[in-house]
Amino acid sequence: MSPCSYYDIDEILAEEELIPVTSNFDFAYLAHLDPEYTHASHHVIGKKGVKNYLAEGTRFKMPLWSIQIWALKSFITLHIPKHYGKRIRERLDADPVSVDLRKRNERYYRSGMAIIRLIHNCPQDNNNNNPTTLVQESELLKKTLLESYTGTRLRRIFDWTLSSIEDDVSHYTKRLSQMELALFQRGAQASHAYSLWKSY
Repeated sequence: MSPCSYYDIDEILAEEELIPVTSNFDFAYLAHLDPEYTHASHHVIGKKGVKNYLAEGTRFKMPLWSIQIWALKSFITLHIPKHYGKRIRERLDADPVSVDLRKRNERYYRSGMAIIRLIHNCPQDNNNNNPTTLVQESELLKKTLLESYTGTRLRRIFDWTLSSIEDDVSHYTKRLSQMELALFQRGAQASHAYSLWKSY
């Protein structure tokens, strides 16, 4: 999180996005992060007694804010969440208006850009499998987010703001992300103010 957005509630909530990661080391006392953790199976007897180990190569999910330092130090390998993956990007490229982004994440764009920033800030050897692929995927995600936010979806939001005075457009607006909904509300207020101005 950048210093200027430290108190930005939307930025804080955007960083609650769960990110799939893989551990690059054995971590003591963190076995509870493993979704398949069983109390007995992860106990390892060492010189200092029993330790709950999160084994190297374990895949688990954690909030974005909680893994930033680990990712920068290459303690973990990052993966892009499914709802930012190839399938959803293809849907957004093909028909951006029909995609219900709010269902996937209320702060879809903010979370997506935070993921992209983290990937670009991490060392290139962070992804043990293929760091180039992860960076390329993040670039494709960035392009899709930019085009969908400033393209057809934005034009449709402007259309809805003009018709929101007379028509019920709630079935459209419930599919919008938080950023898009804020744009819609401002546009609807401006459209309403213009309508009142014309009537005088």
